Amino acid sequence: METLELMEEKAIGMSKSIYRYVIRALSRGGYAKEALHWLALLGEKESTHATTPIFNIFLNACGRANLKDAENCLEILENLFLGKSEITYCELLKLAVLQGNLPAAYDIWKECSRYYSPSIVTQRRFIRALTALGDLQSAYHILQHMVALAAQSCDYLRVSSKRRYRSSRLDIPVPALNEFEDLNLPSCQGKLATGEHLVDAQPELFDEKTRPGNNLSYKVVVDASVANTLKSAPSTVKQILRWAFNDVLHACVPFNNCQLAEHLFTEMQKLGLQPTSYTYDGFIKTVIAGKGIAYANKVDDCMDARVDQDPISRPNRRPNRD
Repeated sequence: METLELMEEKAIGMSKSIYRYVIRALSRGGYAKEALHWLALLGEKESTHATTPIFNIFLNACGRANLKDAENCLEILENLFLGKSEITYCELLKLAVLQGNLPAAYDIWKECSRYYSPSIVTQRRFIRALTALGDLQSAYHILQHMVALAAQSCDYLRVSSKRRYRSSRLDIPVPALNEFEDLNLPSCQGKLATGEHLVDAQPELFDEKTRPGNNLSYKVVVDASVANTLKSAPSTVKQILRWAFNDVLHACVPFNNCQLAEHLFTEMQKLGLQPTSYTYDGFIKTVIAGKGIAYANKVDDCMDARVDQDPISRPNRRPNRD
């Protein structure tokens, strides 16, 4: 704050990049009110027009304790007629997870997918959020979307300076035509995934519906050409897909959904996504919970034999149980 006051006294101009550093420092330092004040000032400056990424910086620093500040940030964003970008939706999704608010996550997905064709990076974040909130059904549906999008070879990824995967396409904010419903919506009271069966807690969330009576047993991949395309996909795309499969597979553990776990494990191999030790860990845990230790030992022995026959699998082999 002293530095900012000194800059004002010396009449030092404030560029957009300086505003970005100021907002980041204030929001991460716990000075949310001061950061909101500077966001409001930013919109009044003709020489440094406010941009959505600066608001995303503030939303990134918001936590469970300052949801009201996030709402105030969105209000300023709307008053300045700035749209929400994909990153904005991802930051709002983090707040919904912190609050345990599944209906808010649905609303965020609906609005994001209405104005964007979410990249596989964004879709993976939704998968991770929905599994954390206990909705295995919707997470599985998004995984299907991810596989289809990756097979189209139209979503390219780059690695940022912080070693984070980002979509290389432009992230252009959309017009602020719709308002989010209050982040303080009550928790979802609908039935979620239990046992070997899955119940769709929000059936209108997606256009594609689960085939009745199949309990998600139909395959993610319905065309061999999809698998062939993904086998030659860039390593960055495969990594994101592997993480997404692992997210859903590990979410099967608390629901004892051995059927879906076995299906996901098989599909990963068909798609050329080499299972990691984390994949094996989630799969074995689900098998133990769903079918018992004896069956899990048989599965484990079969996987050991398969790994021994495939030298390529050795680097990713899970650690010994001893």
